[in-house]
Amino acid sequence: MADRIGIINDGRIIVVDEKAALMRKLGKKQLTLNLSRPLNQIPSQLVQQFAGDRLALADEGRHLVYTFDPSDPSTGIAELVHALAALGIEFKDLQTQETSLEEIFVKLVDQKGGSA
Repeated sequence: MADRIGIINDGRIIVVDEKAALMRKLGKKQLTLNLSRPLNQIPSQLVQQFAGDRLALADEGRHLVYTFDPSDPSTGIAELVHALAALGIEFKDLQTQETSLEEIFVKLVDQKGGSA
């Protein structure tokens, strides 16, 4: 795979950068916690502590999804796990997933391509 990537949309160069730099700048990572018991909503304490759209419920409240920046040394994962324990929210399993290069490409084309 190439070290540098160029994205062209409708004959215009959208971005040219190193793959690692693109992943660092535009990539996100998600931690999905498989909860022991479903939640109807995210507790307000978690909403306040993890502001914005970083937390979401999925699969009818059976999964709590936390989105974070993998390049940030303070991911907030430890704080999230401690906050869940303090609230008595248990989880059975967890997994992480990182934004793919294809997802970054689609996001860039959608954002910059529609501004013509």
